[in-house]
Amino acid sequence: MRYVIIGAGAVGGTIGARLHGVAAPLNEALQRLAGEFARTGRAPGSLTERELAELRAP
Repeated sequence: MRYVIIGAGAVGGTIGARLHGVAAPLNEALQRLAGEFARTGRAPGSLTERELAELRAP
């Protein structure tokens, strides 16, 4: 099994937002997506514009 450490939470501001009680839904979605990419081996830069737009959809 391979382990990958992702700093998306800290870099994206999710951790800071949680500390201050601020919602950061897009940051949280990107953090989940980064984890999915790491688990599945999906290449960085392979997210399409449509997939990114779907993250922003309510």
